[in-house]
Amino acid sequence: MKNLIRDAYLFLFVLIMCGLGRVSILYIFPNADAKITLSWLWLCLRFDLMTAAYIVFPTAIATILALCLNKDFPFFKKIYANVAICISTLIAVLNTCFFYEYDSQFNYWIWGAFSDDITAIIETVRQDYPVLIIFVVMLAYVLVVSKITSVIFKKTERFNEKKPIKNGIVISVLYILILLILMRGCKLHGRPLQLRDTAITSSTYLNNIVPSSAYCIKTELVKYLKSSGVDALDEFGFKEKHIPSIANEIFCSNEKNIDKILTKQACGILSSERPSRIFLIIGEGNPAWPLNIRLPNYNLMPMQTELCKNALFSKVALPSGRGTMLTVSSLISGLPATELSVKGVAMQTKDYAFAKHMNALGYSSTFWYAGQSTWLQLGDFARFNGFDEVVGGESMGDIYGSAEWGMRDKDMFNFISNTDIAENSFNVILTVSNHPPYDVNLPAEGCPAKLTTELDKKIWHIWYADKCIGAFVKKIMEKYPDSLIIITGDHSSREVPEEIESNPIVRAVPIIFLGKCVENLKNEVGVITHMDIMPTLIDIIAPKGFEYKSWGYSVFDKSRKIPPMNTNAVGIDGKIVPIDSTDCSEKYKRMQRIYMALSYYRSISDGDFSDIKEK
Repeated sequence: MKNLIRDAYLFLFVLIMCGLGRVSILYIFPNADAKITLSWLWLCLRFDLMTAAYIVFPTAIATILALCLNKDFPFFKKIYANVAICISTLIAVLNTCFFYEYDSQFNYWIWGAFSDDITAIIETVRQDYPVLIIFVVMLAYVLVVSKITSVIFKKTERFNEKKPIKNGIVISVLYILILLILMRGCKLHGRPLQLRDTAITSSTYLNNIVPSSAYCIKTELVKYLKSSGVDALDEFGFKEKHIPSIANEIFCSNEKNIDKILTKQACGILSSERPSRIFLIIGEGNPAWPLNIRLPNYNLMPMQTELCKNALFSKVALPSGRGTMLTVSSLISGLPATELSVKGVAMQTKDYAFAKHMNALGYSSTFWYAGQSTWLQLGDFARFNGFDEVVGGESMGDIYGSAEWGMRDKDMFNFISNTDIAENSFNVILTVSNHPPYDVNLPAEGCPAKLTTELDKKIWHIWYADKCIGAFVKKIMEKYPDSLIIITGDHSSREVPEEIESNPIVRAVPIIFLGKCVENLKNEVGVITHMDIMPTLIDIIAPKGFEYKSWGYSVFDKSRKIPPMNTNAVGIDGKIVPIDSTDCSEKYKRMQRIYMALSYYRSISDGDFSDIKEK
């Protein structure tokens, strides 16, 4: 009996921590549009019960052995209870901090901490959080938990009567059955409760915080460990044997090779001379919502607003992913991001690579980055995918190191604009300044707003980034008038005004094509994705019939078979619809899972599935 009570103590403590972690997010980061329902609360409880059951399982095994063998394991159970409670609490606290940075519970970004710029991360954490106070509080918490556990164990020692082995076996069987049901998310049949079940409301905010923080980190760990083989297709609900049928389902093709299916030909739009220099600017956190929504006191992107007037552009484009490296690696490699590419991103196929196709069209290629080129193996990855040269901040002079992530956007753009850019060159530029710790001196840069809140200070870094992009475009067009410049964002800004944080448009980035060669093509298009940039560019500059491989569609292609989509949203009827929302039908959810599964499959194989037989 005493062991069952001790297990119940651990179970309830973990259950309470899971609930408090969710409540802290609801309280600290409220969402006015989120309407809590009974079905949502029940689903949250099921995830918490499942989490607590898994955590209690090791000590439950000790309890079952004690019941069946009349042998006790007090030391193990006591130590395990203390460790499990403290770790569960720590995970909940860190998850809240993570939500503060990313507007999401633990996801794949957490693994970037192990290969990211550690110095910059530590400095950002030091500036944003009272680290010493948190450490002291957590230490005190550990001592309090240890004391409570000791009291519980001492008080329950009197329930030490030994029962017949037969009774112990019966209790053990019932105990195991209850645990197994809880570990399945309170489901008696069918598959266990999974992350895909969280889309229970139309609010992505509420759906995101349904699973417990511990469940989220477990899910990402499983993804991380599986992200190098076909077993990871399970994350999309498929097996390797399903590849032929799902490829036929989404592409409507009987071909048995993904590369053949995705081989396309340029339509040869450009009648005048092609641009001598092409620039693709990937703005850190460069969002589309300021181009779509006019809010008082938030005129954040006047430069890009003006540039759109003479451009081919979309104000509702979907970025490849929700993080910088996920998106940038997708743009470089030409493969849709799947959130399973964090570990082995540097060794995917280069058959779809942007630079490879540009080289085939006679353009040399350079990747420019304000930070260190070794960040997340970015430089090596760019070279692997065909870039002739990589220029990181460390190669841009003494100004490097003047900011946490290398140098300010203004300084990087000045360096590039003062450099003699080779003729017939393709240049990708990745900026950094609209990013924590958000420490640009905005008043000194001429910011027109009064920054009265911490949120405003962060949000107005969008204005600074826009200002730098606009100034660079002006300089380049004066220096090289026949240039073609493309502007987008790696992902949307993570800091948004509270009144629009539930609007799907906050997920979007702009994609802007501007230059003399597109003056006759200027037009606003609907929802497109990062994967559509390369085929659109190739249609503009390549001769008719030029062959290339792409997962995207040119904006001039009227035969689009697959709607625009990324890891978390899909474009339906000109609108962005979150995948984790009841507004997204099962048809589009399945289509998105197939698209991601095939992209992942191509990243780990040659794309040929002629030998795969469905069983």
